[in-house]
Amino acid sequence: MLRRAKSNFDSAVIGLASLILFTACSAERHPEIVVVVNDASPISVAIGERYAATRGIPAENVVALTIPILDPSLADDSHETMLREDFDEKVRKPLETILIEQDLADTIEIIVTTKGVPLRVEGTSGPMKTLLRDSIRSSLDAELSLLFSDLIGSAGVSKSVNPFFDSSQSFREFRRTHPESPIRYMVARLTGYPDEVRIETREVADR
Repeated sequence: MLRRAKSNFDSAVIGLASLILFTACSAERHPEIVVVVNDASPISVAIGERYAATRGIPAENVVALTIPILDPSLADDSHETMLREDFDEKVRKPLETILIEQDLADTIEIIVTTKGVPLRVEGTSGPMKTLLRDSIRSSLDAELSLLFSDLIGSAGVSKSVNPFFDSSQSFREFRRTHPESPIRYMVARLTGYPDEVRIETREVADR
């Protein structure tokens, strides 16, 4: 079933661009999507709120996390990487809590992060000869796909085989038929340019 199974959960997001494109072209409501913004950045909030309002995502599905950043205007890339302990305390734990409290943990299928939310989770990697076995560095997307799983922290290493890779099922069907799978969510990213957002009003300029 798992021909050419990849070791990295990052492959779970391959092909998601077409899914997001379909969503963006649809006028239907999409309660299966949660949008994650960083309320330390007006740009992050503006992008997330505009996307949700335009694409039929319920307002309550826009989740605001507080992730300290050096530059709220996001003019550089310093916000794109966070330490493992910061991921646990400022992203994973609060996001899991919110999803449970709002009864979304089992109903959503897609988590969309916005510019202003980090891209990478740093961590110890050890010597090169054991890198694939021991590294706890990974993409934030990969970690979020594993929320509520005991594989958090090993999303980028060889022991974490991606059970959805090369599947012929839709992700919704995969979740239904594989309730034991550690992959519970597809994860995508929204971005934008700082000069397209009016900081004072948190409005995204039309293009």
